Amino acid sequence: MQLILTAIGDGRTAQLPFGSAVIRTKRMAGAGVMEVFTPDTTVPLRCGMQLTLSADGNDIFSGYIFTLESSRFGRTLTAADGIRYLLCRDTKVYANIT
Repeated sequence: MQLILTAIGDGRTAQLPFGSAVIRTKRMAGAGVMEVFTPDTTVPLRCGMQLTLSADGNDIFSGYIFTLESSRFGRTLTAADGIRYLLCRDTKVYANIT
């Protein structure tokens, strides 16, 4: 089984080596979250970039980088799938405003 971690954003696509990946899902109305460690520190990453984990060409997880933590050994990325943004409570709706 070939696992590939891909980061997409800023007009670039990069395949990142990774040491471990943990995917957590919730049963109802919750965002799936993936935490992944990559020893690569050369690829510029930022919050909001798309992160995809695939196995043998099939996507297992696709989401957006939510947090980045750096250490001397590499970086830990936390990505949430799209439902995280749909359930965000800071959305404002303006109706019937003239």
